Amino acid sequence: MASGRTGSIVLQGIAWGLVGLVYAPLFAALMEVFSLMGLGTWAYIPAAAFAGAAGAALYGAMPIAIIGTVTGIFSATAYMLGVGGQMGLLRVVGVAVLAGTLVGIFVKFPVHFSQGVSAKSVVGLLTGLAAGLLVSVGHLLLGDALDLRLAVAVLVAVNGMLYVAVVRALVRGIQRSLPRTLVEAVVCGILSGTAGAAIWLLGGPILGVVDPSYEQVTKHVLEQMPFAAIGGIIGGAIAGAALEALGIKALHDEKA
Repeated sequence: MASGRTGSIVLQGIAWGLVGLVYAPLFAALMEVFSLMGLGTWAYIPAAAFAGAAGAALYGAMPIAIIGTVTGIFSATAYMLGVGGQMGLLRVVGVAVLAGTLVGIFVKFPVHFSQGVSAKSVVGLLTGLAAGLLVSVGHLLLGDALDLRLAVAVLVAVNGMLYVAVVRALVRGIQRSLPRTLVEAVVCGILSGTAGAAIWLLGGPILGVVDPSYEQVTKHVLEQMPFAAIGGIIGGAIAGAALEALGIKALHDEKA
């Protein structure tokens, strides 16, 4: 029995570590964007909030998330290749968001594809805000001692554990108040825009379409990715193992 229990804790740690690995690059990119807006240390808050919402949407509506991501990849790539010339991040993201939103509006998904996703996304946003605020305060107190790896590890662990703790209590009330078509359109649009941003970041420099004023930004984000990934894996593994050890189960597509 003890060995089986230990195995479950290890497996949950690995699974959550992979979640952290997905969360980390998105957070790192968003952190750079909000830092450019002059938010400084407080950039952790919106970056963690949006990353938390996107992660919850991905978890809560996997089929829609896959469609939105593929839409973003194709629309962003087609736009960059078709238009050519130098372009900023917002133009590419705007095209991808529009394409994803239209797909979300006009494609009729089965009900179970988006069951509970609105509530999960809102809860992910709120828990991301809380985790981001915690890390922002920590950065103010610790300064450079709180590097990106530690910051992402704390964000993933705190956000994940808060999410699991509160999502069951909030999911039903939020879900009933939002139209399903609107939810699908917003989720598809956000994840499409996220994928479009990734294509611009990774493929834009190769295609020569990145505005020179953004070159330093893209370089810095790419340099930060390995550190963010390490923190995400560690934080996710800690959260997953802790939740399993405490007997707290995640919400596995429970009907809302």
